[in-house]
Amino acid sequence: MIILTGASGGVGKKIFKDLSKIDNIIGIYNSNKPSFNFLSKKCRIKKIDLLDESAVTSFIDKVLRKEKKITLIHLASLKSEKLLINHSINDIKNEFDVNFFAPTFLSKKIIPIMASNNWGRIIFFSSTGGEKGDIGTASYTASKMSLLGLSKVISMEYAKFNITSNVIKLGNFDSGMYKKLSKDKQKELINLIPSKKLGNFKNIVSTIKVMIDSDYINNAEVNIDGGMRR
Repeated sequence: MIILTGASGGVGKKIFKDLSKIDNIIGIYNSNKPSFNFLSKKCRIKKIDLLDESAVTSFIDKVLRKEKKITLIHLASLKSEKLLINHSINDIKNEFDVNFFAPTFLSKKIIPIMASNNWGRIIFFSSTGGEKGDIGTASYTASKMSLLGLSKVISMEYAKFNITSNVIKLGNFDSGMYKKLSKDKQKELINLIPSKKLGNFKNIVSTIKVMIDSDYINNAEVNIDGGMRR
């Protein structure tokens, strides 16, 4: 069973169907319900506030408790483009809630089931732009880079239960956050990519599949950015 957070986001909507070909999948969203015309008993979406402990506990007890193999993919993301001095406390809190606290909490709740079954895959999503530290992305960068440390610790604490934890760092794809950038900024980023082209979403799916299939890819950080210069 694959659990995909951020199913209503730009990347989530692009990879959801292909992920459903790998395993049964539940796409989680919170506010914007994604519209898919291929849903079935093996390919579902569910509205959950991942910071609501009772909602998460109920979902786990009703849906995941009997699953033998769970892959948890943390794709949900929030980014506000502002200089740090213009960030409100709520801006910072909201980005950390979505980008760090929600995936931390959901992982904490599901790891015991993975451990009891001696199998689990946890895949976090960060960004190569966040690693570079782009101007105007202070809380986004801080929250996304926090996932790298979280993944490292999980990979060491639970490897003995055949649980792996890895991070995929995305470059630029023709979706979501990239589309919100100005034309000049988009051109600037394209010029930093040796092939001068945006990423293909199938590259994300194939990387996820390799991480699911392997019990020896652990504590890894994989860039899918076309070799973008930083």
